[in-house]
Amino acid sequence: SVFGKMSVESAEEGGAFLSWAVAHVLPVEHPLHQPVTYGCRLACFGGNAVCTGLMWRYYIQAMARTTSAKANVVATGSNFVFTAVAGAVLFAEELPLLWGLGALSIAAGLFFIVYGEALADKMEK
Repeated sequence: SVFGKMSVESAEEGGAFLSWAVAHVLPVEHPLHQPVTYGCRLACFGGNAVCTGLMWRYYIQAMARTTSAKANVVATGSNFVFTAVAGAVLFAEELPLLWGLGALSIAAGLFFIVYGEALADKMEK
C-alpha cells in the first residue's frame, strides 16, 4: 500500500517522498528533522494497519453479499489499479503503455465478471 511504501522508503532506494516532504517543513539541519521523519513514518505504518483492517472488513462484507470468487476478483483488481495510480501520483512511478493495456484488460474482466452474472440472470427470466 502507499502507506506501507512511505513508512519504509529511504533516499538510498530512490524513494525519498516522505523525507522530501519533511524537509520542506523542517530543514535537514534542524534538530527536530529526524524525530519528525520517524514520527511521520510511524504514522504511515499506522495508516497501513488501519487501511489493511478496513480492506479486510469490506472484503468480508463483500463475501457475505456475493460469491467469494466475485468478491476476490473485484478486490484484487481494484487494489491493483488504485495502488498503481497512487504510486504514479505520489511517487512518480512510471506506468508504461503495456501496464495501461494490462489495467484495461483487468477492468474489462471485472466488468464481465460483475455484470455478466446479472445479465445471465435477466436472460434466464
